[in-house]
Amino acid sequence: MTQQYPPSWSGLDYPWQRAELIAYLLDAQNLALWQEPDEVKFLMHFVFDDHDFQPPSQQLGFMLLDDEEVDAMTAFVTAFSSALGPRSKRLSEISAEEWSVVARTAAHARLCLLQKGESWFKDECEG
Repeated sequence: MTQQYPPSWSGLDYPWQRAELIAYLLDAQNLALWQEPDEVKFLMHFVFDDHDFQPPSQQLGFMLLDDEEVDAMTAFVTAFSSALGPRSKRLSEISAEEWSVVARTAAHARLCLLQKGESWFKDECEG
């Protein structure tokens, strides 16, 4: 199976990472995710370590297509960073109230990105 991308993604350097970002945003909009520190850690590594979304504008052309997407991701990254708090804060100390803002901004960012299409998998045996 190969991953396929919509034509609107043709200008991106890393369309497969955009697909991964959309999947992570779906996870982040789960209102109960804050209760799963390991899952929050995976999200944290994707956003801050693996792809450095601080600021999200540096992902323009790589994973993000336009300023609207940058703005949506900026709101998400700001909410997520705020929920994480200082380095001394444990992931298990994130509150439901803090995560609700993360979930809301993740849902908005995901919808914003999906306006430009979604990837899919194609069976290589299909004609």
